[in-house]
Amino acid sequence: MSHGEPIPLRAASSEDVLEILRDNLGHYSRMNFEHDPWTTLDFDTLLIEWADEYELGGHAEEIGGAMNQFFGVDIPADEWKRALDPVKTSTLRPLCEALARHLQLPAAEPAGYLGAACREAGVFLALRALLNRAGVPVAEIRPSTALSHVARSHCNELLDSAARLAPGVLPSPVLAPSKPRLDALYRTMARIGGYALVLGLLPIFLMWICATSVAMLGSLFGWFEIHTFAGSFAGNAWVQGITIGAAGTCFAGWVAMHLRAQIPLASATFEGFETFGDLARAVAAYAPPTSSA
Repeated sequence: MSHGEPIPLRAASSEDVLEILRDNLGHYSRMNFEHDPWTTLDFDTLLIEWADEYELGGHAEEIGGAMNQFFGVDIPADEWKRALDPVKTSTLRPLCEALARHLQLPAAEPAGYLGAACREAGVFLALRALLNRAGVPVAEIRPSTALSHVARSHCNELLDSAARLAPGVLPSPVLAPSKPRLDALYRTMARIGGYALVLGLLPIFLMWICATSVAMLGSLFGWFEIHTFAGSFAGNAWVQGITIGAAGTCFAGWVAMHLRAQIPLASATFEGFETFGDLARAVAAYAPPTSSA
């Protein structure tokens, strides 16, 4: 199989889907927030908690649309609604089961190598074909090619391709930005923006709710005019200062987070894996999860 040929496929199970989601959450947490995932995903994990981590929204159609895009499937919105509603009490099980009914995963078949069938060669060719499908130049990739050579500019594509074949096998990369001081500055700004959101904007929002409630009750019982109370609250210098300061800090943190993502990587290495051959051997030894049913 060359990198341009069709990739052999196999039907996915709900366990396969769960493993891919676990793998993705692990990489997402370590690469973006530099810590291990907040939870270990299983079929009983609340859907809304997992969706909040990725900011996918709180509606079945929003979550389903994101999964369609991530897995490359086309599950209708009404099917997602039947499977996931009510979102607040649903778990990951129906999401995984819905995806498994439509999803096919690459199957690395043994390939000819020096006159014999070799599973590792089949894995390597399948991995290279997946990278090619993701838009990664693969003409120069050989089993001896360093993973870091591709990961510097196509890290997410490499992680996603490896997860489709064997989720959990390739560890999260150790990233070294090309401009470490600028990266540290942006990271600090992003964290301060997060603190400003929690410690500044959210309390102000709650204060506005309380003030509105008090103003309505005061007007209802004739204690004061609603516009007088609202005006005095909105005109308070402390309220204005905290609101403007917290909003500005949050915006600066959001900008810094996006600027940090634009800094090129100097290196991206994987503990225990040096080359594509190392990865192919590990994937070849991977056993897909079996159904617990």
